[in-house]
Amino acid sequence: MRLSGETVILHLKDGSIGLNEVGTHIWGLLRAPCTVQELLDSILSEYDVDPEQCKMDLLVLLDQLSVKGLIRIEEK
Repeated sequence: MRLSGETVILHLKDGSIGLNEVGTHIWGLLRAPCTVQELLDSILSEYDVDPEQCKMDLLVLLDQLSVKGLIRIEEK
């Protein structure tokens, strides 16, 4: 569900997660299998952000989504 440019993901088991504009962009990219580096590259090409901070924030978000069972992270 999108509300004022943000996305709310309703997970019936664990509640909801609110995503800002960047989080919504990432969620859209996660529709297809991708690597963390591909996600990072896409964010850095779209937004003016510090690469190290971006990577840390991305990893936190991916961990939150994984813990809630919304995505599956696989090692290569």
